[in-house]
Amino acid sequence: MEFENPFYWWITNPGINFLLSLVFSAIAFIGVIYFVVNLVFLSSSERNKGKHIIGILFSLLVIGFCLRWEWFLIFIGNVSSLLTKGIGDILMQAVYYWYLYSFEEKVNLTLTSLIV
Repeated sequence: MEFENPFYWWITNPGINFLLSLVFSAIAFIGVIYFVVNLVFLSSSERNKGKHIIGILFSLLVIGFCLRWEWFLIFIGNVSSLLTKGIGDILMQAVYYWYLYSFEEKVNLTLTSLIV
């Protein structure tokens, strides 16, 4: 049985897609500003260059994520569906074994009380 991605309707609904595009475009714009600020500080400062290099790498990651947010939304939806299915299977198996063994213990207790 195939699982359905709960995030597909976000991509296929034009209104939600437009709003998500606006949000991620704003975040990408902030990432570009953060990139430029870190680049200026990196070129002008003598010390703490590592902090600015990490800031540049972080801003590039934010920009890359915001430009391809549809890919990550599908990936996050697939992972969350698999996790939900896996947790549901584990819980179902746990309840099954709990019921199986608790019933067996009650039967054993009843039999031992009858014997004594």
